[in-house]
Amino acid sequence: MKVKIGAKGARPHLWKVGPDPHRHRMYRAWALLKCRCDYRHEEWQLPFQDFERLWTVEQWLRRGLGANDLVLGRQDPTRPWHRDNVIIRTCSDNQRAYRRIKAERGLPQWYRFRGDEHRLKEIPLERLIKNKTSKEQQ
Repeated sequence: MKVKIGAKGARPHLWKVGPDPHRHRMYRAWALLKCRCDYRHEEWQLPFQDFERLWTVEQWLRRGLGANDLVLGRQDPTRPWHRDNVIIRTCSDNQRAYRRIKAERGLPQWYRFRGDEHRLKEIPLERLIKNKTSKEQQ
């Protein structure tokens, strides 16, 4: 394949997963999720091959952020992103599950699982609530 120097637009011959546009979109979604998890300090153990196997074509087409759209979430947010700990469910079911887990553990609803759950043993709940209210008052 002859490639014009300085050509603009898509260059499928350079894509890591090959020239298939569907796999490229999946890889991009996987890479963005991985970056988001790195930013949140969440442990990541989900290679692209496992991510790709999780999704059927029908599920992939229903992906999104609406209440009935599908998202990839963790069954236990204190454990890493791993094929044994992830589940595909609707966005509303995912939010409901996270609210239930927080209620079961006595955490405030604003709490974010960010990979530092080991610190929860060191920080009293009263201090977490006090810090949240002081931030809201500023």
